[in-house]
Amino acid sequence: MKGAPQRRSQGIIAASLVGLFAIGWTLEHSEQFAGAASALREQTVPSYLLRYGATGEILRSERYVEPEWNDGRYRRTKGAGAPTTASVFTKKRQVGETLLRARTFGPNPGEVPMEIARGEVLPSWPTLAIEVDPASLYDEEVGIIPNWTERWEKPARCALFLDGEKVFEAACGIRLHGNTTRDGDIMRDRGLTWRSYRLYFRSDYGPEQMPQGLLFDSSSGPIRNLVVRGNSFLCSTIAYTIAQKLGTAAPEVRLVNLVLNGERVKDYVATEHISRRQTASRMGHDNFRFYKLRSPGNREKDRVGFAELRNWVRKRKATSTQRQIDRIVDLNAYMRHMFTILHAGASDWGEGAVIMDLNEESPRWRWIHWDMDNAYRYPHGEMLLGLTKAEWAQRFLDHALVPPYKADRYPRAELFQTLMKTEWFPMLFAKLSQDILNHEIPLQFLESVQDHYLQLKELYGTKSGPTRTIRQVLEGRPAIIRADLREKLNLGDPRVVSVTSPASVRLRVDGYAYTSGYSGWHFPDWPVVVEVPERELHEFSHWIVNGERHEGARLELHPYKATQVEAIFEQ
Repeated sequence: MKGAPQRRSQGIIAASLVGLFAIGWTLEHSEQFAGAASALREQTVPSYLLRYGATGEILRSERYVEPEWNDGRYRRTKGAGAPTTASVFTKKRQVGETLLRARTFGPNPGEVPMEIARGEVLPSWPTLAIEVDPASLYDEEVGIIPNWTERWEKPARCALFLDGEKVFEAACGIRLHGNTTRDGDIMRDRGLTWRSYRLYFRSDYGPEQMPQGLLFDSSSGPIRNLVVRGNSFLCSTIAYTIAQKLGTAAPEVRLVNLVLNGERVKDYVATEHISRRQTASRMGHDNFRFYKLRSPGNREKDRVGFAELRNWVRKRKATSTQRQIDRIVDLNAYMRHMFTILHAGASDWGEGAVIMDLNEESPRWRWIHWDMDNAYRYPHGEMLLGLTKAEWAQRFLDHALVPPYKADRYPRAELFQTLMKTEWFPMLFAKLSQDILNHEIPLQFLESVQDHYLQLKELYGTKSGPTRTIRQVLEGRPAIIRADLREKLNLGDPRVVSVTSPASVRLRVDGYAYTSGYSGWHFPDWPVVVEVPERELHEFSHWIVNGERHEGARLELHPYKATQVEAIFEQ
């Protein structure tokens, strides 16, 4: 791979060497081969036999070379320097800088179907099995874990098991994923041995993608880049689930049981990797602008497009109109994206991507969520901005209005600060926030999401993480958000509005359909609209609102006090 060291830690498999004669060695080479065979039998290695000349070339070309991981227990023996190839014996020993291991010469691992012990496959969890040469992970010279500052990719194989059955297998590339979690010093100080990985499906290895509908919903498209993360499963998973419920772009996510080289590691989170390549797979075409924040790999056209967006944001003023903003940025998608961040208290504004679909009649910018592992939890150090945890917990709008250091460098935060100075945006965003809390992510939905993932964790048999804290945060967010909106925007006191109707009768509240009644908190600044759909009109009679009769299929009221609405239908 480009950028990888030239020296490779490799070993030769001690096996029957008879097969080598079949490849047509000349008499000139046979004497050298005899010397190599003798050296193997005697368990001594003249390194020159394997590093130079035709013998070494043939041994390498016939794939009698295999890397092996040195865990530090093996010491260097005599040898001419650090060989690029060396022989393997009946026990582990080191020659030069290379650790050697003996085993019989078997078929190419890529030609053997992957199998793992049945006990490692969980019936209620997707199991993702990865096989990769240990040296590619751990070797001090070529391993991706010791060399975590490099962006190396190594060959691997993976298999996906669903309901105990293997449904997919492919050769792929593997890399380390993450920033903090790839840092060996930090992870060692924390006493953590796991790592997060990326899997790349490329034609160089085998299939270019994992078929859609296996690991994630079919709407996400085939998977070309897959991330398996070992940290903060509950925080990021809940945040992504909420984002998707609100219709804002976020990667698909699923909990997986990771089995690495035959051994179960721990519970992981599998997500799409937010990249141009994976986005093209999801969208079904490549005609779009895609800029990933804090990434050195953006294309020139995408860098130019993002620079234009940033300059446009910086020129916005408090006099900017809704139409002017919506012409460049999908305003509804932007507000939902921002609500997700503010609801979660996700303080890292340098994560995510912006995208513009050029196939649309009027292309506009949209943001994509990414790396929300600090959602619904307290930050550390300077990220707290000198606040106590109690003060941090009361924030909603201030997550964007008074953000952590450097957040103003990112257009979505800067744009929000400007829009909050306009006459029209604050009330528009507040009304959307009310609708989202009441109708799209009510407490019943949030509880069901938590319960679902906690049940999976219990089935896996591991601790559930900071579940009590997350549950308390989620349960407390609606009241905190309403209080913040009321104070900063000078809104009226929110009141409870309840709507009842006969069983199985469908009503609409603020445009949302309900069949089993409704209850939510509403500011009196906007009317609550309750309607009877046309299909129910033939039996509808009237409304009873706090004991008073109201006529008409559409009821509109401002809740200055707690309000009980009952829909009356003829029997």
